[in-house]
Amino acid sequence: MNQRQYTSSVQEVLQKLENIFKNQSGSSFSKDSTIARVDNVIFKCSVDWISQQKVLTPVEELELIDELCMYLQQQKHEYVRYRVFEALFSMARESAQMYRREVLCKLVSLGIAAKASAVLECAALWMKSCDKSHAIHLVMSLIEDYCTLQKNGTIELKSCLEVSPRFCCVFTIALTSNYTMMARDRAQAKLQRFPELQVLDVVQHWLLTEPTLCFSTATQMDKLWRTVIKATQTLPDSLALTPLDGLIQWSVKLPFSDQGSQNKMEVLTEDDVSYYTLHSKLHYALLKALLASKPALKAIAKGSVLGNPDLQLWGKPQVHSLIGDLMTLCPDSDKPKAGSPTELSINRFSQICQVGMTMRVLNCTKDQFQSLSDPLPKTRLLELVAYGSARRSSVDEVPMDIAQSY
Repeated sequence: MNQRQYTSSVQEVLQKLENIFKNQSGSSFSKDSTIARVDNVIFKCSVDWISQQKVLTPVEELELIDELCMYLQQQKHEYVRYRVFEALFSMARESAQMYRREVLCKLVSLGIAAKASAVLECAALWMKSCDKSHAIHLVMSLIEDYCTLQKNGTIELKSCLEVSPRFCCVFTIALTSNYTMMARDRAQAKLQRFPELQVLDVVQHWLLTEPTLCFSTATQMDKLWRTVIKATQTLPDSLALTPLDGLIQWSVKLPFSDQGSQNKMEVLTEDDVSYYTLHSKLHYALLKALLASKPALKAIAKGSVLGNPDLQLWGKPQVHSLIGDLMTLCPDSDKPKAGSPTELSINRFSQICQVGMTMRVLNCTKDQFQSLSDPLPKTRLLELVAYGSARRSSVDEVPMDIAQSY
């Protein structure tokens, strides 16, 4: 098959898929046989011979990615566009699964460079509706393309906010799922994963520029997204609805990173200062996002977000889990040193909880919060949030620098 024949075959299969989803007609056999042609013709693999699948030549792969990007941009019917995209890259189908995922990574990378909103919107819903391991793989591939291999690639990633806020939102969910900053136990402490400087730069830029980005998947839950996500809710390990819990964990745990720590013995490098500045900006942006949470809470209360009015953006179980992580990260001391990572972390946690309870993002009474936060090392700010100013602080009476909480 020469290059022109391959391109024509791709266009033919795309047209057949479009007809199936546009007309919703034809037997399931017709749909299955067309999807089999996707694997045989587009990806050149045999459904019955998974282990010895053929792969495209570099030229064919480039042509395929370009053809798909152009098709998705030109397809104006959102439902049809996503169903065709899903038929091509569904991870529920084992045939050439890993190879199709690699082609998807290259397609989305092109979509970012070309500012192709249709590609990014399809990718966002795909990530939200599949196992999170696949979503994380896609995001980390894009991080390599734009943060590692390109000197100024973060500029391209930052510009995605103008093209597809939902893509940026789901991208952030996947990032926070990957960088948990916690080892499974203390013996594995060296395995803790903190986001790189460039990653942190992109996320804080998105959130500072548009604080409501954090809730885009909730406030922009249209019929297509609701239908697709409801159908995949039974997946055992899918991404969260919003990145809020992950971002809170980042904000509270980042002070413990070796890079940017204000408690390092050696002289801070320029990157250290940049890292500290960026995660301080991220914390500030997160507080702004919490203050902008009212539209998301209203959407949930109306039942327009997956039909569940009891859905919580950040609940007591998540707070309890974060406190458990902090107990592992913080040194065994009830009174952290002034200016230490522990003090900064606890103060950030206190601010987030205060704003969260005020905005009703965190449905927690004072008594419940006192009980939840009791195991943590005490700072003046934590005691103020938990008990108010009436109770005498157990922390030494020293002036409290609010700026240090950022």
